[in-house]
Amino acid sequence: MSKLRSPCVKESVLQDICAEHFSRTGYLVREEVPLWTKFVDLYCVHPITGESVAVEVKVLNWKRAIQQANVYSFGADKVFIAVASPFVKRVEIAVLESAGVGLIAVSERDGCKVVLDPPYSYRRKQPIVDRIWTTVFKDLLFPSLLTVS
Repeated sequence: MSKLRSPCVKESVLQDICAEHFSRTGYLVREEVPLWTKFVDLYCVHPITGESVAVEVKVLNWKRAIQQANVYSFGADKVFIAVASPFVKRVEIAVLESAGVGLIAVSERDGCKVVLDPPYSYRRKQPIVDRIWTTVFKDLLFPSLLTVS
């Protein structure tokens, strides 16, 4: 029986690759966004459509990522877990589907590939989204409040 070994890639590298992917597709991206007692690895907002996306990045521990993603579903339209590409085949797609969570495969060589697109979150609560937007994206929403020295 072989042991599960972690790839050499770090979670922070996968997170950077995901952030670049969402930025290239037109989203505004913030990292480590507070949501209650958790921190969303990536919180993305499309400035034209207003769609919000939360992403939990893990090298391989997809079950832990789902637990965190369930919390994020209250504050985003769509929620994904992002896992290192070599470990995507270990993810149980049916579990993600029942949780309403999408899946992104991430590799240093190939970037991001959406494996499972999630439905819009039925748990999403507008007051939570508003709080995130007004605290995390305040520089974009209220540019007149920024002072220029």
